[in-house]
Amino acid sequence: MSAVDDCSFGVVILAAGASRRMGSPKALLRWGEGTVLEHVVGVWKEAGAEQVAVVFDPGNLAVVGELDRLGIAERIVNERAAEGMMSSLQAAGGWEGWEVDWVAVALVDQPGVSVKLVRELAEFARGSGGEICQPVCGGRRGHPVFFLREVFEELAGGGDETLKVFMAKREGLRKVMEWGNEVVFEDMDTPEDYLRLRRGKEEPRMDTN
Repeated sequence: MSAVDDCSFGVVILAAGASRRMGSPKALLRWGEGTVLEHVVGVWKEAGAEQVAVVFDPGNLAVVGELDRLGIAERIVNERAAEGMMSSLQAAGGWEGWEVDWVAVALVDQPGVSVKLVRELAEFARGSGGEICQPVCGGRRGHPVFFLREVFEELAGGGDETLKVFMAKREGLRKVMEWGNEVVFEDMDTPEDYLRLRRGKEEPRMDTN
């Protein structure tokens, strides 16, 4: 199994979390002229993703309404959202709609991820010879994570408790790309996190190079 230069890629955006510490759905927080979810979807589309799918909790009617507003057709239902992120990854791994060679995992609460990072990581993945690729800054690995689709679909098996465990078992398949801005690894877990990122720490969405 190997990557080739013209491989296509898509992304699954994980947006099924309960946002308990934030106090309101992270996907619906204001970002720029729209919402966080709108921004993240826009970044991936602008970067060239051929599929942009969103995992959501069907019980969260506010998020469902935002998906409707944005016209997002590729939706992955997570009926077990209360069980945490791995349940969303299992749902996404078992989704039958994937038509791309690589599937990236993106977190809705990391709006600092830029078009530039996505493009460069996609290019890195295509030529890496690996099957799992992710950025690293100061020795710290982060998201987004690119998986060859066949590997990503193994998540549906449900044998691992966390993504970290799943990836550790496949250490030999992993490649990392050095990235100089650690903001891409910052989650928005609390209102304080959100306000800090809104004050200008996020990377610009537009590629200025």
